[in-house]
Amino acid sequence: WDPARPYDLIHIFGSEGSMWDVASRAQASGAKVVVSPILVTGKSTLSLRAWARLDWLVPMRTSFRYRRDLVQLADAVIAQTQTERRVLLSAFGVASERCHVIPNGVDEIFRSPRPEGYPRDGYVLCVGTIEARKAQLDVLRAARRAGKTVVFTGAVRRDDPYGAEFEREIADAPGVIYDTELAAGSAALAAAYAAADALVLVSRAEGLPLVALEAQAAGCPLILSDLPQHREAFPDAVFVRLGDEESLTRAIAAASELRSTRRPVQP
Repeated sequence: WDPARPYDLIHIFGSEGSMWDVASRAQASGAKVVVSPILVTGKSTLSLRAWARLDWLVPMRTSFRYRRDLVQLADAVIAQTQTERRVLLSAFGVASERCHVIPNGVDEIFRSPRPEGYPRDGYVLCVGTIEARKAQLDVLRAARRAGKTVVFTGAVRRDDPYGAEFEREIADAPGVIYDTELAAGSAALAAAYAAADALVLVSRAEGLPLVALEAQAAGCPLILSDLPQHREAFPDAVFVRLGDEESLTRAIAAASELRSTRRPVQP
């Protein structure tokens, strides 16, 4: 960011509070502002709709207000899904003519994977930062009940009790592999998607998960939490209700049956 440069357009990826100041300064300099809010929502958006009604009562700028003001001042707002667009219109007051749906893109490396590059078989894969929202412990415990090997990859935040609990549970656990070598955007990760029986992502809240798009492009079946945005973007997935341990266990146990339906999705 160089205030002396005459920018024509600035794209803001995210909608945290500090971005409102950036957008305001950009518009004051004459630049157009495009915002991709990347909303992370759960099964219900009741809390957001409640904030839309009550925020004016709070005598200070809230995180909701910063986000609302940011998307309202933007010249254009990019939603990842129709689900996100509906929330932006109803809860944040974005004008419909300024709100456009453009899904996340996927690197080409995931469209031509080599499954032989990941020499494991008969496993389900769980990719993402280890955190309570993404519910990896639910996947771990369900895989154990199902007698299924599970491969995890993703960073653990050292200051997060959930991450510490995850590390304790995977220590010397049979049938659990924590593979730190599967780097984002790598051929190894593409191979792991292609070789897996399924990607399992049972987040309690999401936007449009890039890992699910990557796995789908690599021809990997999906087992996903039953969120509206998941159903919209991945209609062929197996869906599991949030917190339903038995359904998750059954889905993981039957993951090998999904392999015959696996096929790369063309751009």
